[in-house]
Amino acid sequence: MATSFTFRVLVVEDDPDFRNYMQSAMKRTQKFVNFKMEIQYVISKQDAVNYLKVKHYHLVSLDQRFPEKIGGEIVHDTGLTLLKDIVEKYPTSSRLLYTAYPKIPYANLAGTLDSTPYFGKSIDEYDHPDEQQLTVKSWANKIQEMSEQYVSFSLPRMGKYLPPGMAQRARLMSLEFNNHEIFMTTAKELWESCLHLIWAQTLAIAAQNPHLPRPIKIRNTLYGIETELERLLPSMAKAGWLDPWLPYLGAGQTGSGENAGHRFLKYASKLWRSLRNKKAHLFSRNDWEEHRHKMHEPLLHLLDALSYWTVRPLFTHPTFDPSSHYDMRNLMVQGESLPWKEKTIRIPPGLNKLAAQDSTHLFTLWHAPDVGEFLMDLHPFVQLQEKENHHVLWTLSYLQSGKDGGWKFRSLAGGELESLPLTLNDQNYLAGKLRWT
Repeated sequence: MATSFTFRVLVVEDDPDFRNYMQSAMKRTQKFVNFKMEIQYVISKQDAVNYLKVKHYHLVSLDQRFPEKIGGEIVHDTGLTLLKDIVEKYPTSSRLLYTAYPKIPYANLAGTLDSTPYFGKSIDEYDHPDEQQLTVKSWANKIQEMSEQYVSFSLPRMGKYLPPGMAQRARLMSLEFNNHEIFMTTAKELWESCLHLIWAQTLAIAAQNPHLPRPIKIRNTLYGIETELERLLPSMAKAGWLDPWLPYLGAGQTGSGENAGHRFLKYASKLWRSLRNKKAHLFSRNDWEEHRHKMHEPLLHLLDALSYWTVRPLFTHPTFDPSSHYDMRNLMVQGESLPWKEKTIRIPPGLNKLAAQDSTHLFTLWHAPDVGEFLMDLHPFVQLQEKENHHVLWTLSYLQSGKDGGWKFRSLAGGELESLPLTLNDQNYLAGKLRWT
């Protein structure tokens, strides 16, 4: 069966014999999965951390005890400390604990592990009557089951960790999971918001580096945005300016950057745009069910792209932590509920002063060659606005000419267009950095 989607699984297991059993069981199970599976086996915490940094894994299976590093001693409850980190840093990655060690340490931390299931290892040939004891074959079947449930797992977590507007739609999709029409129309709106935020963030990245492709064309149609992203992203990837994003959008060819972003643009965005153009308001109930089945893989690719902002969230009001020389405090722009959570992060190297900023500024941590990690201000391409006791994200859309001319911004909440006030410095910045045509 031809498929464009790869479900990526990370397995942390240090016992070589048991790992071989797991590999054999997964080879048999993969024959019954409707998409490709990529399974990476590692034996230490450091290996797992390194892989999680460079790839987006949809599921992580962990033992409870394994070495911190290859060749090191097995450390008590290493798996639980890694599991806590995964829950916090990679909230849309599904996970399970599969171990021969006692359940008591897990039970003591259960409230911090986001309902991660615990299963004991069984070396028997047949299934154990205790559902919490799994043979290797049953473990492999559980991996398959969890892969099929990934959409229902990830959506409520995106409802907590995506930016406002987008989070609301993810939450609605989770609540209306069995209503095909509401689910699909909301998914289509979520795709549009995702595409507009990708476009605005791409412009912000391009503004940081004058050597990236010029001129950048103003695009006011979804097709036009896709076309310009197809031109820009490979050049930016080749220059090393997209490394944090590529695991979620599609890495393309190593070195040349060709096809960077293709997983989102080709296998998600173009297909969602096609659905949008099909007079969707005339669909019957059966039509919606049929299109939901057809759009399952484009939905998975969309969820991959959205997962980026759950791992590297936007934030506002960065301030140096007065109690530490190494940390800064930020308000994480996640979800619909206020107040937003304050989070402490490491100060990027070389950052010793924060420019004056107002409440409209949004930031993200970025990485570029010869610069390393740095604090990237997305203003004025993405702006935060308080409106009627809630917050709305606005993305730069296009420059309108004529009497009502000016920069138009699109709301990620409702999709409406408005003119937001821009200072003379902002206008000069846009004109000087990007040379629009």
